[in-house]
Amino acid sequence: MLVLIAMQTQPVSLVAPLRETSIVIGSLLGWLIFKEANPGRRLLGAAVVLGGVALISG
Repeated sequence: MLVLIAMQTQPVSLVAPLRETSIVIGSLLGWLIFKEANPGRRLLGAAVVLGGVALISG
């Protein structure tokens, strides 16, 4: 709900990267704290998402 409100009041180019960054942080915490499998796939996925964030915000 907060993301929708933020997207109505701020440019999407500011809100979307922050939202995507939370996905990366959650994925990395799942790997580090809960010892989830396939760390290579997680890091690759995080790099792809961060690349998208860089493209959106740039």
